[in-house]
Amino acid sequence: MFISKMFPTKDFSRFRAFGRVFSGTIGTGMKVRIQGGQYVPGKKHDMYIKGIQRTILMMGGKEEPIQDVPCGNTCALIGIDDVIKKQATIVNEDYADAHNIRMMKYTVSPVVRVAVHAKNPSELPKLVIGLAKLSKSDPLVIVSQDKATGQHVIAGCGDLHVEICLKDLRELYTKNLEIVVDDPVVSYCETITENSSMTCLSKSPNKQNRLWCTAQPLNEQLGKDIIDGNVVQDLLLITNPTSSTWSITTVMTRTLLLRSGTTDHWDKDPTFLLIPPRVSNISLISRILSPVLSKMSPVKVSSVMRK
Repeated sequence: MFISKMFPTKDFSRFRAFGRVFSGTIGTGMKVRIQGGQYVPGKKHDMYIKGIQRTILMMGGKEEPIQDVPCGNTCALIGIDDVIKKQATIVNEDYADAHNIRMMKYTVSPVVRVAVHAKNPSELPKLVIGLAKLSKSDPLVIVSQDKATGQHVIAGCGDLHVEICLKDLRELYTKNLEIVVDDPVVSYCETITENSSMTCLSKSPNKQNRLWCTAQPLNEQLGKDIIDGNVVQDLLLITNPTSSTWSITTVMTRTLLLRSGTTDHWDKDPTFLLIPPRVSNISLISRILSPVLSKMSPVKVSSVMRK
């Protein structure tokens, strides 16, 4: 069975999962395997096993309970809405090798974006719950949280669509919660397409430390791995052992090193130094490297990255 839309109940607290049965029979009391849009065969992410509490036929504004529904018919299921976001494929509990039915695609895209937040910060959890319900009820709206700014963003297919979504959010899903609507803050991002033609110099606030940097694009596979969370967050400081001064030549992840075949250097080369993520202060880096440098080299910590 393929679930194509979620219909809210009369009190807008729960949802009915509506869809069509493509094979077999589905009915009340069955334990089913629910596979969401991000499910990958062989893995357990976005996959749940739940029991169907009720099966109903939806005919206009009327609902009629029914024991089971054969293939070729549409029906609504009650009791599985808490694990379905928008669409899902439902199969028998024993079908562990089942694949998803392809998700529905629409000719319009959500391009109009607005940011929302609760006027009273203590009511933020209520707003988050309401946004999740809004996302379930409308297959075209996209609700997300900007990781850079922390804003909750609603994306709709037009100004009128966004206004309807905001009206439903206030009146139906948050029970007249005071919501402030703003334009979303766009994070400025840029990238590079080829190796830099020059070396850039940056000085610390006290003018005692200098950093020389060059840039080069990373391969597309590494970018996908970072998005998918397959790359560790620890950074490596790779130094130039032939120079009399310490300088950063590039920053990469341990996963990239392992994939590029440099595992021997990871274990043997003393110029590979581990630095925690989000560390940019020069003096802090010096303190972190102090116990490492004392074992590796007689170079004083005060001369780290100092010209």
